[in-house]
Amino acid sequence: MTRCHRVRVLGDPCLEADVRAAGADFAPFTRAPHRLDRSPASDYVRDWEPRTPIGQFARTRDREMIGPAADYAADVVAAVDAERPDVLVVDWLLLGAELAGEATGVPTAMICHNPYMVPEAGRPAPGMGFQPLPGPLGRLRDGIGNRLFTAMFDRALPTLNAARDGLGLQPLTTVPEVFGRADRVLVLSEATFDLAAPRLAANVAYVGPVLDPPEDVVPWTSPWPADDPRPLVLVTSSSSFQDPRRMLSTACAAVRANGARALVTTGELDPESLPTGEDVVAVRSAPHDAVLREARAVITHCGLGTVHRTLIAGVPVLCQPIGRDQPDVAARVLAAGAGVRTSPNAAPRRVASALARLLDDPRYAARAADVGSRLAAAAAAERYVTELEALAEPARSTVE
Repeated sequence: MTRCHRVRVLGDPCLEADVRAAGADFAPFTRAPHRLDRSPASDYVRDWEPRTPIGQFARTRDREMIGPAADYAADVVAAVDAERPDVLVVDWLLLGAELAGEATGVPTAMICHNPYMVPEAGRPAPGMGFQPLPGPLGRLRDGIGNRLFTAMFDRALPTLNAARDGLGLQPLTTVPEVFGRADRVLVLSEATFDLAAPRLAANVAYVGPVLDPPEDVVPWTSPWPADDPRPLVLVTSSSSFQDPRRMLSTACAAVRANGARALVTTGELDPESLPTGEDVVAVRSAPHDAVLREARAVITHCGLGTVHRTLIAGVPVLCQPIGRDQPDVAARVLAAGAGVRTSPNAAPRRVASALARLLDDPRYAARAADVGSRLAAAAAAERYVTELEALAEPARSTVE
């Protein structure tokens, strides 16, 4: 909105107040799945229930990405018909929204707010938390992994093609083809950090993280004296429900074992349920940017936004991925040498040892600062906005 563009957001009704506070117009989904509140009970995907990564992916595919594609397409087509936008910007997880862009002919950008998880030659197969492995063995591993990932997608190909047929679109031979149908796929990360393939698809662009402007940073009042000599650790979990109780409790013990102090942000979890004290303070949320200015390490589930902010602050990461895209984010942190990884179910002694490595070895902070500088430069370039403006230009020129 700071560039005088009008933005209308189509989304879950529970997001309306936030959208309007940001200065955009809002309309709710009606046919597509939608949430009236942000409680775990209202989550229609509930991807924390399956016990395996494959089960989590299948649940997301069938309940969000592809299963309701026809309903998402119907809502977006109706909004396009009412608004006639210059550009359609869609969450890349909502494939039905992309179909609406194809059907209406509106220039469409898919926004990837995760690591780019489309199978590509020359990079680790998505979804498995693999780091790069050079040579024939790596090519074999990634080739098999890419085929398996595509096969899991393609179990829902009949559903996607049925939605396409309802819009008068030609069928696809494999689900990942849909990402090639969008005018642009904008990845909200930096290419080298995301282990980008040597040859990107022509419509894919890395546009850097999208960060809050500096004036929006909320000040933070530390619960400890300014001269407290103990290293500060930020411990944070997902803003959506993944039941991180064990991970957070273990992190509290690991911090104490290292003679450190910690601020723990719990999200949906009740802070009172954790073993807190003078050295460990738990709150539902806090301004991470402000806390990171004082932090020496972060223990996190590895959401991409949290990791971006942590690295930009030059702080190393103890990765404890729970699910979703988090194993792939952790793999990128490790490939950059900016952190270490343990299981979210690891014993307190193992987590304490991993945290000690980050606190005692300055090389981790140096590598975090190095990759963070590249992420910050990519964010400052504002390519995200200029890419969308470039998509809008032909339509605006026609009107003028």
